[in-house]
Amino acid sequence: MASIDLDRLRTQARIAYEWARIRDALLGIVPAVALVALTLCVAERPSSSLAFGSLMIVMSGAMLWYGRAPQRAVLPGIAAGLLPLVMALCANQVHSCGPDGCTSWCVPAC
Repeated sequence: MASIDLDRLRTQARIAYEWARIRDALLGIVPAVALVALTLCVAERPSSSLAFGSLMIVMSGAMLWYGRAPQRAVLPGIAAGLLPLVMALCANQVHSCGPDGCTSWCVPAC
């Protein structure tokens, strides 16, 4: 084989490899997209949920595509942030009014 054919073959193999990594990263962020969609349905301020959720999706996709240690950190990071997210969303829906005035529970929950 000529060296030109080997270079073309290496280039095609590299392109196929990178597309496979991109496909895997896109499949890996599907749960994050579902979480952001659910948050948009429940949130009082969907614009901030959309902004931070979009940033999370982009960063998660980049980390999954890059691989190595960042790839292993995506799922534990999302799992660790799930409880504070649920607490803040639930507390944002609840407020109590008494003789001293109204109180929102979102700040103490955060």
